[in-house]
Amino acid sequence: MTNDSQGDIGRTLCMLDSASKEKSGRIIPLSDQIREALIEYRDEVNIIVCADVIRTERALSTSPQAIVNMF
Repeated sequence: MTNDSQGDIGRTLCMLDSASKEKSGRIIPLSDQIREALIEYRDEVNIIVCADVIRTERALSTSPQAIVNMF
């Protein structure tokens, strides 16, 4: 949801309905600072384009409910 059609970090975060309980999908603009941090993070951990941004020490992907619980 962070990548644009070329696989680069985009300027928006595209939340699909399927990622938001099927009813509240939206496009969220990213500030330049957040976008730069995501680019730096991707370069630092050397992840592939389709990898998840939020991971735990036990898994490479995280469920939406786990993220809610973290906050």
